[in-house]
Amino acid sequence: MLQTLISPITSHNRAGKLMVFARSIFTCLFTALLFLCPLSLKAKELPPVFYPLSLQTNGQFLAAKQLFPGVEGGLWSIDVHNRVRFYDGTRFIELENLAFEYNDVTFFEGQFWYAKANKLFSKKPFGDVEKVYTTKLTEHIQSLGNGGEHIWFATDQHLFLGSDSSSRFESIEIEAF
Repeated sequence: MLQTLISPITSHNRAGKLMVFARSIFTCLFTALLFLCPLSLKAKELPPVFYPLSLQTNGQFLAAKQLFPGVEGGLWSIDVHNRVRFYDGTRFIELENLAFEYNDVTFFEGQFWYAKANKLFSKKPFGDVEKVYTTKLTEHIQSLGNGGEHIWFATDQHLFLGSDSSSRFESIEIEAF
């Protein structure tokens, strides 16, 4: 009788350990993919691409370095003159006095995400800046991006993965790769 009581518990523990191991492997592979892909894209900046928009009939063009779809429609762009503009289908609205550098910014869940030194910030296009996360003082954020439902950023020593719904980030040591 004692043996039949122990057996299901032991097999349940093994299954739980296998699930934790499989999840850890998946997380490592996923974060490695997120980390490596944008770095290869940053190695060589591509020339601007000219997109055909309805304002071309007026003789205007958009030479964009980065394009981001708006959450409620429209198109956000960072152009070759480092201006952040919103195109609503008929006209451009330019954002002024921005707090971020144009090269290290990503657009995720309707917000611009950027880093300064060891701090990660988010800013809604027409809203206030919010400090989302702070790393150790000795770690500077080197790159950031997004994929799927997650925002990520990397320092020399760690890769951080999180979602915008909370300011909780999972930290993974880069040495593990």
